[in-house]
Amino acid sequence: MTAVSTAAAPRRPLGRRIYGLLRALPTWVLWMLVVVWTLPTFGLFVSSFRTRDAQRTSGWWLAFQDNASGFEFPTLINYQDVLGAEATGGLGPALLNSASIAIVSTVIPIAIAAFAAYAFAWIEFKGREWLFIATVALLAVPTQTSLIPLLQAYASGVHWTIPFIEKTMTIVPDANLAGTIPAVWLTHTGFALPFAIFLLHNYIAGLPKDIFESAYIDGADHFKIFWKLVVPLSLPVLAAFAIFQFLWTWNDYLI
Repeated sequence: MTAVSTAAAPRRPLGRRIYGLLRALPTWVLWMLVVVWTLPTFGLFVSSFRTRDAQRTSGWWLAFQDNASGFEFPTLINYQDVLGAEATGGLGPALLNSASIAIVSTVIPIAIAAFAAYAFAWIEFKGREWLFIATVALLAVPTQTSLIPLLQAYASGVHWTIPFIEKTMTIVPDANLAGTIPAVWLTHTGFALPFAIFLLHNYIAGLPKDIFESAYIDGADHFKIFWKLVVPLSLPVLAAFAIFQFLWTWNDYLI
């Protein structure tokens, strides 16, 4: 009878094990930060479905146990009080109003800036560089200094009296948009366009030149190239700007 001997599996060197732990450390730290930042928000979300008495007497984590404590879960009474309270007018119409402003004020700048960025990046025309520099320079104009003149222009237009001949030229016609939602759309669009054009231009200008030359050879015009090539390839930067613009517009209380 012979004894069968099994060789022990070789252990990794100590240096490689330490290196593996160090590589995994940032991942664990990031997961801890995710939990720390997400847990309070999740607690608020759970508490919104609990009654006021339950919120005062027990923690939100107790909502997942049996109803032995006696509180009602879930309940929509909090949302009914906030969104549909007749005494305060409710936040439902206010949320819809904010959403209509934020969504439209995000779509319009993206639509205009995408065309402008493509033109600055791939269409040759006289004065292109200077016009792009002037557009980027508008980023330095503070919102607080130009907001009132802009709203006045929407209300009564902009008229310029030419010297010596005393003739008035209309630059911006009277639109009577003061106090209307379209005025808010146009204002947010005007302040968002310089940054949007700058951001999209830098991305679109970095696209491979070969694909545009191939499209030109195949007979595609600028409009077809824009829709078939530029827009699909620029979806990441379009989505990034849309997120930032929506949040800026939603959180804005000045305009």
